[in-house]
Amino acid sequence: MIILSDTKTIEYQQAALQLELISRRVKDILWLNPIHAEDWNRYVQAQAFLPYVSMVEASSIHNLTKALKDI
Repeated sequence: MIILSDTKTIEYQQAALQLELISRRVKDILWLNPIHAEDWNRYVQAQAFLPYVSMVEASSIHNLTKALKDI
């Protein structure tokens, strides 16, 4: 599963519960996050999702290309 989002969702606790359920049914959840990776710790939403997803920085084409080569 692939998600493209900045993680800034209002009902993040419910979203995290859904991600947990989905993560049991799929091989991996790849989250393309347009926010710089060093800023993820500022967002409680990103912290709630990280246990269930493989989050990669997609803040630029260069970062996205680099991240996708690593997976």
